[in-house]
Amino acid sequence: MAGRIQLPTRAQAGNALGVGVFFLGVGATGVAWALKTVDSGFAALLISAEPLIVVLMLWVLNRRPPTLLSFFGIALGMTGIYVLVSQQDIVVGQNHWLGIFAIVTSMICWGAGSIFISRSDMPKSSFVNNAMQMIAGCLFAFLVSLLIEPASVPVSGWNTMTLYSVLFLVLFGSALAFSAFNYLLTKVSPEKVATGTYVNPIVALLLGWLFNGEIVTLQSMIAAAIMLTGVYFINVAKSRRASKRTIVMKRV
Repeated sequence: MAGRIQLPTRAQAGNALGVGVFFLGVGATGVAWALKTVDSGFAALLISAEPLIVVLMLWVLNRRPPTLLSFFGIALGMTGIYVLVSQQDIVVGQNHWLGIFAIVTSMICWGAGSIFISRSDMPKSSFVNNAMQMIAGCLFAFLVSLLIEPASVPVSGWNTMTLYSVLFLVLFGSALAFSAFNYLLTKVSPEKVATGTYVNPIVALLLGWLFNGEIVTLQSMIAAAIMLTGVYFINVAKSRRASKRTIVMKRV
């Protein structure tokens, strides 16, 4: 113990640093890069399929197939993704397929990281755990940016909106939201944590339309409805399975 903060073991530190690279170094940075070629609303809608990724990963890891209801949800989710990515109105750059690939890669990293945290020995202190993950992710992203990004604009050249955006992301997107995300992973299953994607697409679509002039197409709304319905069925199936386990345990 150092004061009130419990220092992590070597294994715990390695787990936190490694998952930080997955979560933020690849996950968040991949989405940020993808926004060069696709709208933020489109990115959020695609990311709303994250529970599908988690369910498929758990299927492989646990070697236990999902229920028929989960399969139905997965099929709906994949259909929604196809409806979403097949349109051209949301494209803002020529390499939009690279942007889509970057988002899907980020989703896989977030899913893998979520499952890893729920099953691994992480630092006991939430503060230390979050800090180590963010430091590892930021260092990785910084090194990648030095290799592939053009010369950066100095801070003195940032406009007021950029400064406010960075401050908002540091305080709310990182310190608050990421800490809450990690906390939830220690209390509930990764599938349930991933259901936060119910709200993200709606918020992103509205903010993109209000402040960035992004197009909200009818096809995007239909795709969102299909994907979120699929996610709903997946979580209903998970709840039913959990209820059955509880009943069996009580009988035993």
